[in-house]
Amino acid sequence: GGGMEYLSTVTSGKTMPFLQASIIVGSRLLVSGEHTYGVRSKATLNYRLPSNLQVDATYIKYAREQTAINVNHVEEKKIVISKPLKSGKFNSFSRLTLDQFTFPFKSLFGGKNRARYTSAEYLFSSTLAGVTSNLTTFAIFNDGQSPLVFSNLSLAFRLPGGLRLSPQAQYE
Repeated sequence: GGGMEYLSTVTSGKTMPFLQASIIVGSRLLVSGEHTYGVRSKATLNYRLPSNLQVDATYIKYAREQTAINVNHVEEKKIVISKPLKSGKFNSFSRLTLDQFTFPFKSLFGGKNRARYTSAEYLFSSTLAGVTSNLTTFAIFNDGQSPLVFSNLSLAFRLPGGLRLSPQAQYE
């Protein structure tokens, strides 16, 4: 499909023609693409294996001077791998997300003119016998700096009278 979008608050071009397309390849792969002239191009792949493992990959390239979408980066790469698991009374879900953002900047010394920022997130969530647990670990990587890594753990217990007890801990 396609069309024309008009946004009066945009200074980089109020009219934005766009195209979108999706195709299913086989029974497990979805390929999508979209392009908005003067704003961005985006490609997405979604693949689900017979084991229920799902892989989603996205690539976005923004036009440098665009003002329609309020972002500081010019490029974004993302991959998400997720898997649900159900076995009797035990249910769980795990997800790994990797994001990389590329930022432009002007170098005073003629060196590298881009900076990269990468983040990773791992989530494991489970439920067993009325107890829900969530463990999320984040990592943030910047060019030339030490990574920042921290984790959050939360549990939820059902108590009599419809009450819930939810202790949480964060480790950095």
